[in-house]
Amino acid sequence: MKDQLRSMFPGGNTPEGFYSYYNYILPQRKAKKIFCLKGGPGVGKSTLMKAAGRYFHEKGESVDFLWCSSDPDSLDGVLLKERAILLVDGTAPHIVDPKNPGAVDEIVNLGAFWDEGSIAGSREQIISCNENIAQAFDFAYGYLKAAKAQHDFMARLLDVMIPPEKVRAYRQQIGINKGAAAHCGTRRKAFAGAITPAGIQSTLGSLAGQMDKIVLIESPLGFRTETLLAPIAEDIIEAGYDVEEFYCPMDPGQKLEHIIVPDAGLAIVSCNEYHSLDSETADRHVTRIKIDWQQQADDFYETLYHSLAEDSRENIAKAVKLLERAKAFHDELEGYYIPNMDFDKIEEEKHKIIGKIEETVLY
Repeated sequence: MKDQLRSMFPGGNTPEGFYSYYNYILPQRKAKKIFCLKGGPGVGKSTLMKAAGRYFHEKGESVDFLWCSSDPDSLDGVLLKERAILLVDGTAPHIVDPKNPGAVDEIVNLGAFWDEGSIAGSREQIISCNENIAQAFDFAYGYLKAAKAQHDFMARLLDVMIPPEKVRAYRQQIGINKGAAAHCGTRRKAFAGAITPAGIQSTLGSLAGQMDKIVLIESPLGFRTETLLAPIAEDIIEAGYDVEEFYCPMDPGQKLEHIIVPDAGLAIVSCNEYHSLDSETADRHVTRIKIDWQQQADDFYETLYHSLAEDSRENIAKAVKLLERAKAFHDELEGYYIPNMDFDKIEEEKHKIIGKIEETVLY
């Protein structure tokens, strides 16, 4: 389906620190070109990528906007799907270095357009800002670790109240037909939501809302959605379909929350208090599945569950406050770079990049 404009997060703030799925955005063997943008804060990387993404979307092409979990108004990348071209921020914390320079990757050094002498005059302030940012992130991840422990405890309680046979029954309700294809599909991983300085953000609507068929799973907070969805994803891949898997920032390596199958027009998504999909389901074929746990809930365990849920919310809220603090220091940091940038030169660089992209052939 052409002319799609979607949003997602290629990395996230998690109990494990910053967690990256950048290697899944566009594999080297599939990429025609990867532009790796280097430079400090405030040099115009996000602005350049937004402009390029909008330019090609207005020409009728499909574009994925890859947002920054530490500043949800800022882009970390733009994927031009029909051209197999990626523009990506290659600076910390999501360091993206060229793997096949010249053949696939091209470094774009926006630091070439700053006044280094003037920036060096703010040396002490820049170092202090970076130290304060690192400290705020460290404390934020500490609170997310505490929330993760509470989520794990909630999951153990739910395991008692939702036995494996019920999970298997829910899986059968989803009704994916197994099949073996000559070639298996591929897997792409990312986040459809992020813990950010602006709170918990979700891009689920832009991803699932464009699919024709939606399976909507209403699940309690802490439920191990991977026990339900991981086998389904494997079945779909074995049937020859490419699958986009979206993970939970609270358990980024394991907890699969959503499956998108673009070629089948199918979305299988889980909903809870942090991410839902209601207004986007109009005029779609929707199957709703409610994970029922309270009918079998022990009153004492249920009380423990709700107490843990409230404690986890408080810890996540504290983490968000610390991320907000980190962003405030980052905004200050940008103030030492922006006045010392030659943005006319960066505008010229943007037009050069767009020109190079236009020379590539659409798939």
